[in-house]
Amino acid sequence: MWKYFTCVTLLAAILPLSTHAISFRRNNSPATNDANILNFALSLEHLEYAFYNQGLSKFSDNDFQNGGQSKSVGGWYRQILFNEQTHVQTLQETLSKMKVTAVQPCNYSFPYNDTKGFIMLSSIFETVGASAYTGAVSLLSDKDLKSKAGSILGIEARQSAWITAVPQNANPWSGQFQIPLTLNQAFTLASPFIASCPPSNPKLPAKANPALNISPAQARPGDAVTLSFNNTSVSNGTQLYMVFQTYSGTRSASINRGNNSVVLPGVADLRGTVFASVSTRNDSVDDSTTVAGPMVLLFPFDSSFTLLQVQ
Repeated sequence: MWKYFTCVTLLAAILPLSTHAISFRRNNSPATNDANILNFALSLEHLEYAFYNQGLSKFSDNDFQNGGQSKSVGGWYRQILFNEQTHVQTLQETLSKMKVTAVQPCNYSFPYNDTKGFIMLSSIFETVGASAYTGAVSLLSDKDLKSKAGSILGIEARQSAWITAVPQNANPWSGQFQIPLTLNQAFTLASPFIASCPPSNPKLPAKANPALNISPAQARPGDAVTLSFNNTSVSNGTQLYMVFQTYSGTRSASINRGNNSVVLPGVADLRGTVFASVSTRNDSVDDSTTVAGPMVLLFPFDSSFTLLQVQ
């Protein structure tokens, strides 16, 4: 698993979500539902644009080259920056035509110090972005909005594939299907990077679940790990499961409630990008059964399906 992801999961405890700035709204009419979902998508696009704008203001083409990349990597990242800027503008214009107030950018904090950290974090953002759009498109009622969201999804997926295949020299895809995320799941993964937001921002149709962490952070498929999460919502006697959303479906493993330990499924079940949550059910994971998470587990592999050992 990517060593750098330790920083991502721990950040949830460092940067608590500003609940007065971002809150949950239940949907009513189809038009209201569509507007809320577009604002949710815009909030993610604001985050991505801020991330790339900050990173590319800090790193030059030579910095990427000195970090072991080809000099062209910086240029491709600048194209991604332009894509994200266009996504922001498109969603803002669409909401304006709907006469809906668009969410404004928040204040963000991104934990990277060099081009390697920037690349790893960009891989996580693009993977989460593609899965967030995959889950959200079906929630839209207007067919034109579905088409527009689908076209953005396609670009997010292509960006994700390029980052993992070229700068990271690993798998451009996990398998045959993109994993869909619910709005709550996507927001749980995005919220650790949000320090604060304008209090005037419209409410979003999502809320963050308690954070989930594992130890050791570099665990591999089949390893025994210890989970760390806030379990105040369930009694000590409740059986819990670690549920893994993979490209080929859901896998699960029973959690030992005595020490919150669990044995990860083997390499046949975990490959590429995996979203892991703690759930009260072992056959599925949704917003009603989630206790903590998801968190992202990355098990990169080569063209022969051999897992890569990441330092």
